[in-house]
Amino acid sequence: MTAPALLPGVPDGVDHHRVISEMMRRACSAGFDIWWRRAGSVGFCANPIQLTGTDEVGRERVVWVRCNNRRATVCPSCSDLYARDTWQLVAAGTTGGRHNITTAVATRPQVFTTLTAPSYGAVHSGSGSKCRDHKTAGGHKRCQHGKPLWCSTIHEQTDVRVGQPLCAECYDYLGHVLFTWHLPELWRRFTIALRRDLTKHLKSQGSQAGSVKVSFVKVVEMQARAIPHIHASSVRSPRKPRQYRHRRLT
Repeated sequence: MTAPALLPGVPDGVDHHRVISEMMRRACSAGFDIWWRRAGSVGFCANPIQLTGTDEVGRERVVWVRCNNRRATVCPSCSDLYARDTWQLVAAGTTGGRHNITTAVATRPQVFTTLTAPSYGAVHSGSGSKCRDHKTAGGHKRCQHGKPLWCSTIHEQTDVRVGQPLCAECYDYLGHVLFTWHLPELWRRFTIALRRDLTKHLKSQGSQAGSVKVSFVKVVEMQARAIPHIHASSVRSPRKPRQYRHRRLT
């Protein structure tokens, strides 16, 4: 007896046989080839955007473009493309040898850093070991609301309690929200301070302030506690001499 075909990515409880039947019906329908080519033109984006306009002779045209959403739960295709592009950028900027970047970049000082939010309260973790062992959490203490400050459970990553506060009344939700809101400005001020400190260091060493520049790429990710943090890779490199192009004023 042949085992029933199973499709990857189909949620539990969905009849695979019915899904396959619908796929076959759609593939045999009129106009499927046109739809398939159009879907392929945007990399089979899950939520393509349809742009409608007219050509040079006034005929209406419809063009599909990618949604460019970075979340895999929203669009696996665009999320995968974003991840691949990011990898290319990081690899080119750190090791060189691709995309017209020389391998000399690999010999320059590089820093990989993670900028994360402070703690706004104890939360459950899914590290693969005891969540918050009482031996490292200060014993069997409780908070002012009577909730335990320890948790001996080994949470799976899919456990809905991962990232949730041990005591919702103790957790600083206001600080959590304010940090998330101000994160772009915090990052902007961080980069300003970084460049200023580099300029001061160069001057103290007797070098020109603009002889070295900082190039970086950053990725913002969401932690299990629903607060963003930044992964940044930076490279210090000699600044190329600025080239001026003479233009005739008319």
